[in-house]
Amino acid sequence: MAKKFTVNIERLPSGNYRIRKNYKGISYKVTVNYEPTELEAAELIMNEINLGNGEDGKGLNFFKAAKEYIDDKDNVLSPSSVREYDRKNNYLKKYYPKFAGKAVKRISQKDVQNLINHYAAATDPKTVRDMHGFISAVLKYSSPGLILNTTLPQPKKKKVYIPVDEDVKRLAEHIKGSRYEVAVMLASCGLRRSEICALSLDDIEGNKIYIHNTKLLNKDKEWVIRDNTKSTAGTRTVEVPPIIIETIKKQGYIYKGHPKSITDYIKRTLDKLELPRFTLHKLRHYYASSAHSLNIPNAYIMEEGGWKTEAVLNQVYRHTLEDHKNEMSEKTISHLNDIFR
Repeated sequence: MAKKFTVNIERLPSGNYRIRKNYKGISYKVTVNYEPTELEAAELIMNEINLGNGEDGKGLNFFKAAKEYIDDKDNVLSPSSVREYDRKNNYLKKYYPKFAGKAVKRISQKDVQNLINHYAAATDPKTVRDMHGFISAVLKYSSPGLILNTTLPQPKKKKVYIPVDEDVKRLAEHIKGSRYEVAVMLASCGLRRSEICALSLDDIEGNKIYIHNTKLLNKDKEWVIRDNTKSTAGTRTVEVPPIIIETIKKQGYIYKGHPKSITDYIKRTLDKLELPRFTLHKLRHYYASSAHSLNIPNAYIMEEGGWKTEAVLNQVYRHTLEDHKNEMSEKTISHLNDIFR
């Protein structure tokens, strides 16, 4: 016979009722302003258990601490970051309930390392590092005394294709006259998709475009335009080729439609043209590598593209060099061959 789920109901001096339950070493409690039945009290406690709103006698547990961290940072984090943090927090509550339910003050380096070791067996190094970054941020915020020195899996070398001039030229010719033409043009000038989709005609003056908004999914999964960019470096004025301004004036708008539609359209078009697949964001990398090959100073490229540091640019250049590795090797070998001839 199954053991009955019992709870403790206590009347407080204020006239309210406190419901308490110790479940799997975690204490849960709810206060209501009426006298609940045993069934109502059990349901309220079960709801708290499902939400992870318990304490183990030593203070706020990780799940609740993470919720507070996310809520406190809601106005400074991007909507996508808020959604991703919520997803990670719920994932930990579902698959690592012991960790999620443990008081932040009692979480040790060993607890974090054990979780990461287990998590690393089921996913890729980047995802593991992202999860550890989230855990670290919450612990630093709620338990500043804990300094983590977690051993993380080594990142895997990932092959990333950066489009070249011929790719972009063929894509541009194919989409000429479509509602995606301007988006591809602007991405090739270093703009992000979120920036392109937030632009209006009022942001254009002459051949310059003022970038100050982004279109992003909020935590309710609704597309909204926010009056800020990904970083302070993202707010900028970019001068673009006259042909882009002419195309915008001709069609009367910059881009109308769902942001993901651009991504899907490019994917279908590249397959149709039998070109290597790359995303709209890789056109932004194409801009950086093209400008670099034209000997444009990094400071200018960073300002035009809204990059905060040279580290990102160096990453882009590294991928570009890998894509042209064979070509570079042939040039070097040919040069040395002539030297020793």
